[in-house]
Amino acid sequence: MQDLKQYGEQDSNNGTGDSQGTRFDRAPHARIGHTTISAAFAASLTTHDLPGRRPRHGRTMPFPITPSFRDIVAHSRRLTPADENPLCGLQSRTWTRVCPNGDSAMLRGEMQMAVMQKEVASIDLDATPEVDRLLVDLGLGTMVRESVTSPIGRNDAWAGITTGGRDVFVKRLTGAEPDVRARMRRMLAFEEYAGAARPPELFRPALLGTDTEHHIVAFERVMDAQNGAQLMVDEVFTGDHAYRVGRIIGRLHGTPPPTAMEVDSVPPPFPPVAFLRGLPMSVYTRSSAGELEAWRLLQNDAVLVRALERLRDMEADSPRVPSHCDFRVDQLLVRPEAVYVADWEEFRLADPARDVGAFAGEWIYRSVLDVVTNRGDDVFTDVEFTHDMIIQRGVAKMQRLLPLVGEFWRGYREVLPVVDEGLAVRATAFAGWHLLDRLVAGALSSSRLTGIQRAAAGVGRAAVANPEKFALTLGFEDVK
Repeated sequence: MQDLKQYGEQDSNNGTGDSQGTRFDRAPHARIGHTTISAAFAASLTTHDLPGRRPRHGRTMPFPITPSFRDIVAHSRRLTPADENPLCGLQSRTWTRVCPNGDSAMLRGEMQMAVMQKEVASIDLDATPEVDRLLVDLGLGTMVRESVTSPIGRNDAWAGITTGGRDVFVKRLTGAEPDVRARMRRMLAFEEYAGAARPPELFRPALLGTDTEHHIVAFERVMDAQNGAQLMVDEVFTGDHAYRVGRIIGRLHGTPPPTAMEVDSVPPPFPPVAFLRGLPMSVYTRSSAGELEAWRLLQNDAVLVRALERLRDMEADSPRVPSHCDFRVDQLLVRPEAVYVADWEEFRLADPARDVGAFAGEWIYRSVLDVVTNRGDDVFTDVEFTHDMIIQRGVAKMQRLLPLVGEFWRGYREVLPVVDEGLAVRATAFAGWHLLDRLVAGALSSSRLTGIQRAAAGVGRAAVANPEKFALTLGFEDVK
């Protein structure tokens, strides 16, 4: 069985590059810290512009991929010096590549990267009078300030009660103007689709009104609902919940839009294969040291890059169905009688494997995070983690949580008994990408990657690189 190369391992067939196996665009370059950039850009920087760096060290060991819980967990860890967290795997001494001239494909994805780099700050509702103006125009009155909370997310958002007694959730889409317009267009396209096609079992927060000029949307607030992420954290997200969600996503995928309706069919930008060849300068300059470290690890893993390129090729040949395309458990609002799905800004016709894989990825990621917690343990002893203990606990956590993926798949296949032959394999690869995406997103405000982030990324790498081997392990088996 073929072994996989590890992060930082040089590939002799990697084309042009330096002695550490890094490919560069053919243009004058300078090296600053652990990052390669264009010489012209380097000349324009001062020492205050440079992201903080920290020397990395460690050694890696190759290991084979085999389809078992133990192997998935084992593949996430590297041997590191004693002063490092024992979960600090995926280490590399290679460089982050930066695209000096702004490849057009990279620049198209640049606006999407800003989503992961938005700073979280308190939101002053009085500074956005357009919100009250929309609510008044809708006949709901203004927001009662004492009732308002601002949920954290990529958009500005307010939840509260209006002077007319209505519970509302209002958000203003933020980001680069072209991206905001596209997200608003897709969100409204979903509302049109849901109203016309009426997918069975699919509930959504009721849209009250929009202000397209200022990119504001107002929804009826779903009261007495539990957020799916909170159910996950509280360990009360059940197999029945997963089964119901699987049916909902299956209904979505199985209900085509009306023939005359226009729905975006451009594939989502992630995984950003172009970024694996080099980051646009503007992304580099606003990235934290932790983000640059994450991109360096991904860029210099030739096996992973080829696997992600293969995934995008498989996606291009896949069926196109109505899809959420940003599916996470925190977008589920669970009530006893129904499960609501929110945040449809990325709605489009897309590969169904994206939504299926995203649900699986959520639970794989949770199981890795739980390795160093007492969640699900009868007894937890505060001792130093050894390699064998990490493997043992990782296996136990996956065995405890991944049956939820199986229940989701069972519900999905009940309403969609016939699916395309490669769906399970692509979903497994997208589940792996979900963990790698979390690696970059989680590094937003960090100067370095944590051991648990590295461990999760290692599990994701295994799923992306060998999805055929892990599809059954994750629960994507044939349902009779």
